[in-house]
Amino acid sequence: MKSFKDAVNEQMRQDPKARAVEGEELRRLQELLLEMYLEVQKACDDNGWRCMLLGGSTLGAVRHQGFIPWDDDLDLAMPRADYEAFKGRFHELLGEKYILNAPNYEGRPTNRFPKILKKGTVFVEKGTPEDDRCCVKIDIFVLDNCPDGKLRRWLKGLRCTALMFAGGHVLCWEDWKRAGGPQTMRERIGRLLSFRGSEYWFDRFDRVCRWKDEGSRDLCIPSGRKHYFGEILPREVFLPMSRGTFGGHSVNLPGKPDPYLRNLYGNYMEIPPEDKREKHYIEKAEF
Repeated sequence: MKSFKDAVNEQMRQDPKARAVEGEELRRLQELLLEMYLEVQKACDDNGWRCMLLGGSTLGAVRHQGFIPWDDDLDLAMPRADYEAFKGRFHELLGEKYILNAPNYEGRPTNRFPKILKKGTVFVEKGTPEDDRCCVKIDIFVLDNCPDGKLRRWLKGLRCTALMFAGGHVLCWEDWKRAGGPQTMRERIGRLLSFRGSEYWFDRFDRVCRWKDEGSRDLCIPSGRKHYFGEILPREVFLPMSRGTFGGHSVNLPGKPDPYLRNLYGNYMEIPPEDKREKHYIEKAEF
């Protein structure tokens, strides 16, 4: 059975109006993303906050020592305590050039995880209504402590998964109302749950994910691609951080990249065929 991401990729490839970011445009985007990352990392280093590359960016550092050649985004991770401190001083440190769009922060969150948006840029993904949050962005995934007890872990994971499901489907319904187009099962489910806006569900998701026990055996990434139960790993897989190279710069990575990447991608050193490469399909981009 195809994953939702695979189904979306296939649908976008078949849409004559959609285009992938490629060639010179991709090179310029990657340069901008790297510039953004270095500024965010400096702010974190200056204040003692732990921040590391995650997801495909970790894979790029390990396999390519930089961006995966076709990659058009950049992912970071922060432990919960460091992220909350970073969020509290974001305006002071980075607000002149960037916007933080995040649950339980200013304005309306547009996803279950925080995003750092570059002011003065435009990046409109296919099927997304254009507004002032359609910018070049970096994604942040929060590392949360995970309950050691099986029952508590199961109950927390179930709540997080349900809230994420609700928020994602309601957001699809809200976007459909603004942009129109074919209606799928996601929009129909979102309509049923839209007695609360997507921002309510994302804020609730973010609060429920938190767990105060800093000595817990495992950490998890509830907002990650495999969701709560799919990204529970021993604490030492993430912390303390290790070092790697990305685009000629020394960067922070999870403490043990191999088990992290194997959990996420399986045989991560194998280059996937072109039709399996994850890309964003866009309508408009201005850097």
